Amino acid sequence: MQNTSVLFKTLATSDARPIRGDVFISFSKLQEPTLQGIQDWDKYLYTDYSGRIVDVEWTREEQMYASVSSGMADIILDNHDGLFTPNGSSVLSIYMLPARPVKIYSGFGSEVVQSFVGLTDGMPSVNEKSKIVILHAIDFLSYFLKKPLDESSMFIDKRTDEILRTLFNDQGVLDVQMNLDVGLNRIPFVYAKKGEVLGDLVFKLMEAEGGRLFMDEDGAITFKNRQGYSSDVKMYLDSYRNIVNSVPKSNDELVNVVVVEGKIREVQSLQMYGQLTQPIQILHGQSVPIWISFQEPVTSAVDPVYVTSKKTSYYEVNTLQDGSGVASSSVVLSSSYLFDTSLQLVFTNNGSADLWVTSVVIFATPAVPVQDIYIREEDSSSVDKYGEKILSINNDFFGDVDNAQSKALIILHTFTDVGEIKQLEIKGDMTLQLGDAVRIDLNGVIEVFRVIKIINRIGLPGKFTQIVTVGKLLDNSNYFTIGVSAVGGTDMIAP
Repeated sequence: MQNTSVLFKTLATSDARPIRGDVFISFSKLQEPTLQGIQDWDKYLYTDYSGRIVDVEWTREEQMYASVSSGMADIILDNHDGLFTPNGSSVLSIYMLPARPVKIYSGFGSEVVQSFVGLTDGMPSVNEKSKIVILHAIDFLSYFLKKPLDESSMFIDKRTDEILRTLFNDQGVLDVQMNLDVGLNRIPFVYAKKGEVLGDLVFKLMEAEGGRLFMDEDGAITFKNRQGYSSDVKMYLDSYRNIVNSVPKSNDELVNVVVVEGKIREVQSLQMYGQLTQPIQILHGQSVPIWISFQEPVTSAVDPVYVTSKKTSYYEVNTLQDGSGVASSSVVLSSSYLFDTSLQLVFTNNGSADLWVTSVVIFATPAVPVQDIYIREEDSSSVDKYGEKILSINNDFFGDVDNAQSKALIILHTFTDVGEIKQLEIKGDMTLQLGDAVRIDLNGVIEVFRVIKIINRIGLPGKFTQIVTVGKLLDNSNYFTIGVSAVGGTDMIAP
């Protein structure tokens, strides 16, 4: 839960609670450049539109099984005077555009906490009949995850946090804007392709890590490794005091069979790995690019030299296409550019006759699959009860087989029974966060769960609704330990 004052905590648990919600928006996107040491999104000049709130809802949710959290908000504001109408006559009309910074605060009376920070997603929706405007916003993490990679990247023997830091740095996120645990998954090789959507790559990283990636309420991109769950109970819930309604969950989210497949890649030593497939003619005085393709990505390649040695990269030149004419050294390598799965070589013919490059052989260090992963784990009692509910995971980012098996067992520990996922409407607290442990007493059955989704809504007149989805809390103490745990027992393989 977020840190708050004693007064906030007192008001949160009182019978009569003065609900408060505030909305600040920077439609102009002007910044105060002198502000230092804070998040970039805190530098915008925001205007308070709280007096126009009709309804405001913000949601945080973890993607199932991969724990990448997304945050979104829907804000309905009074637009009786056309202030928020695009292409209208108001002073704001020219700023009614996508990607406008938004902050939401919530609390009780004079005590508030920051609850959401993000950007509007798309154009505002104006309802002329109801005289309202609807703004949909996503948090800054969701904004970054939607972006494609500008350049390809390779990571050799790196932890999850090291890869995340580099990826977000490349998107312009500073180290001070991130709070990253040390990752427990070390990956021999990761290839991030140019144009690949960042979110797809991050999803795979988090799926293999088994941790959590989210943007906290203050706007810091946060990574918690898979041991980053605290079992300290943050909230006590029961039907007598603060559970308003319990919504039954279907068995659609159950998983009792987990199949994990993937490949482990490693960078190999220097070896012959690519060659010219057909002769290329270069006219005298001309330069020609020649492309050498690789079956797998390579981390380095040696530029070819003119047949001085065939123990490393080399090329051959001849007056005839079939190589039966006279060899020539008049063709020289002008430049080379390595593009992960291909190499561009620019050759220049400095001679007075047209010549043929008859062969090019390249030595490189490829990253190739060295081990296949196939893990199948099941909970037989759950299968007997509900039938097979299979989750298939295909991911090349598991560092080793044990890590993949640990992932499968953790999922089975969490999602094998209907009672392990609950949805509750509660007398809420705005400071409740994803991952918080809550103790729930339903019909005398007391269990501890963790929060995996929160929907908060403040509507007029001062009504606050909070709906939480919780999943079974994973006890980090139950990992398998060599020499201590019993083979065939319930302990999971140590991550």
